[in-house]
Amino acid sequence: MAQQAAPIAHDLMDEPHVAGRRVSVLQLYERVEEVGLNPHEVADQYDLDVAAVYYALAYYHANPEEMQQVRDQRETAASELREAATQNRPEGITPPGTDRE
Repeated sequence: MAQQAAPIAHDLMDEPHVAGRRVSVLQLYERVEEVGLNPHEVADQYDLDVAAVYYALAYYHANPEEMQQVRDQRETAASELREAATQNRPEGITPPGTDRE
């Protein structure tokens, strides 16, 4: 059975998430509003009460500046990981999908 709806917290992660869970507000927003899944389906996928999904969506829309900061932080972290992977790649190894010279 799905867990009861919980408020949004910041204690387990560096971004807003469902309290007591490692499911971020941005993750739920993306699944519903960008991928186009039904909130009930997303709730089932994460074993959440559907109210928690709606609460996360409301939080996302009520805090646009904070959510943009979360997106920016994620992009910075991803860029840093890509750069580190590029710098530490063994000579002669080229990842799939890149131009080979």
